Amino acid sequence: NVFRDSLLENALEVCAVLPSLNLVKDPALDALCQQLGDTLRGVDAKSLRKHTDVRATTASELDKIMNRMGAFYGASNITQEAA
Repeated sequence: NVFRDSLLENALEVCAVLPSLNLVKDPALDALCQQLGDTLRGVDAKSLRKHTDVRATTASELDKIMNRMGAFYGASNITQEAA
């Protein structure tokens, strides 16, 4: 598995679009989008590759966010279902 720098860039681009997809203007979903962006902007690809603790912490935080987002779509434990 190769982790490319563009993965974070692409994820941040998606994060920038998410608020416009919140058609009902749900503040909880807006907060999750903000949290996702904050988490992604807090790391860089080099640190994720080099530091297992940074990678584990970031992955854990992203799993939590994805599971909370899954609640909006009727999914539970979305990260486990994808595995």
